[in-house]
This record gives sequence, structure tokens and C-alpha cells, in this order.
Amino acid sequence: MGRGQITIDLLFAITLVTITMLSLVSFAVSERASATVLDTGAKLKVFSVELRDAVVKAYSGGGGFRLKKVSPIPLSAGDNITVSFDGNRNRIVIDASIGGRKYRVVQNSMIPFHENSTVVLTQNNTEFWVAVVYNQTEGLLHVRLEP
Repeated sequence: MGRGQITIDLLFAITLVTITMLSLVSFAVSERASATVLDTGAKLKVFSVELRDAVVKAYSGGGGFRLKKVSPIPLSAGDNITVSFDGNRNRIVIDASIGGRKYRVVQNSMIPFHENSTVVLTQNNTEFWVAVVYNQTEGLLHVRLEP
């Protein structure tokens, strides 16, 4: 075996190792992106359940009771989370745009809302209130979102 043959074999070996390493790095990057999406979705789902529980607590507290809630995810510039109470269907709807991806979580509420209300969370506005107001004309407690 000549000297040239060893050099070519060494180049092939280095090329194969490099291709294998690039494939592993590419796989790791794609798996990390998938894990980030799953993590954000899970945090929003947990937030919707916590918000549903906050609605029940606030409603049981009666008129004038308020609970403060904070964004579950640190928001960057351009990110936002829209929290809505749908009075027509008694649903909590969370629409989020985080890191260029869109998420939507819907949670049924055991408490009637009687009206629609919405707050938008941004990088500079990360908190809101779940408030209960007594409507004297209807004789009902209204649960709403307040900035």
C-alpha cells in the first residue's frame, strides 16, 4: 500500500466522521425546536387551567373580588398573548403568538361570563385581573378581564 492510498483513506474517514457529526448536530437542533414548541404549548395549557380555577375562586369571592394573573411565559418584542372570556359559549380562549409561532388553547368554564372581555399581554404589559362585578339590573355576578 502506497503513501497516496493512506492519504485517500484518511480523507474518506475524516469526511465520513464530519458528515456523521453534522447529521447529529442537525438532528439535535430540530429536536430542540420541537421541545421548545411542546414546552410553550404545555405552559399555555397549564395557564388556561389556572385561569379557569381563578375564575371559580373570584366568582366564589363575590362582587368586588379581584385576582391578579401574570403571563406564564416571558414575552419578547413582537410576542403577545390574548386572553378572552367568551360569554356566548362560556369559554376561556388563549391565543398566543410567541417566537413567530401561533398557539390556541380553549378551556370550558363552569362559571357563566354573561359578557365578552379580552386582555392582550405584551412584553411591557404582562399582568391582568380577573374581576367580579355585581350587575344590579340583572342581579347577576359578571366575571370579566381587566388590564
